[in-house]
Amino acid sequence: MRRRKIYSYGYRGKQRSLDTWLTLVFLTIGVGLDIFIVFNKRLPFGLWLSFGVIGTALLYLSLISLNNKRFDGILGKIIFIAKLVFEIFALAMIIAFIVIEIQISAGAKTTAEPNAEYVIILGAGLDGEKPLPPLVSRMDKALEYLRANPNAKVIATGGQGAGEGITEAEAARRYLVANGIEEARIFLEDKSVDTLENIQFASSLFEKDTRVVIVTNEFHIYRSMYIARKNGLNAASLVAPSPSFMHKVSYFLREFFSVVLMYFGKF
Repeated sequence: MRRRKIYSYGYRGKQRSLDTWLTLVFLTIGVGLDIFIVFNKRLPFGLWLSFGVIGTALLYLSLISLNNKRFDGILGKIIFIAKLVFEIFALAMIIAFIVIEIQISAGAKTTAEPNAEYVIILGAGLDGEKPLPPLVSRMDKALEYLRANPNAKVIATGGQGAGEGITEAEAARRYLVANGIEEARIFLEDKSVDTLENIQFASSLFEKDTRVVIVTNEFHIYRSMYIARKNGLNAASLVAPSPSFMHKVSYFLREFFSVVLMYFGKF
């Protein structure tokens, strides 16, 4: 009986050691995935979000597992504190997500009035030289305003990104011309790479007190108008609908992270 007891204790000790090592492996994978997405923001959003969720889940579950093993001394305290900090951070992120999504949703409204001097179409992606659905929606909404206000001029914004055969501004120019807008009414801002630059570079084409209308999709209105106000523009919004429900859900989720970066002066 005595030998069997010793054997059983040794087996449990080895099992606990194996469990601990496996937990540390999952912890390392979780931390690695979270670090990876921080430095790879140009991944497709679905993949970026999936890596983030998996990495964060692995990290938290690993901390729970390590905490349940009841390590003695300083190691046990470090694990407990790490788990507590993670939970506080996660709660803060949930609250921030709810607050910011409410701000984004509340800001998704048209405030534009007739007879603005300029319409600014914020850039979106291209597939080669073909505008993607969010940009098509923005251009169609701008066309409505330009036809109703024939004295308004339009600024097409956006530089040339990866996988794009021309600048987003040039793609918008072609679309507007093909839909009956005179070349003389169209101005290009073709150097920007993000929303902040779209607005800042476009604003160099007119006086600060000029009445302008910013055209973008509903998920993008809040951040765009925030940036416009910060840059002293006399701007109103014109909401272009998202191309589909799935586009809307995806972009509303992604916009949360962009707004957080904006608040920290990174976007």
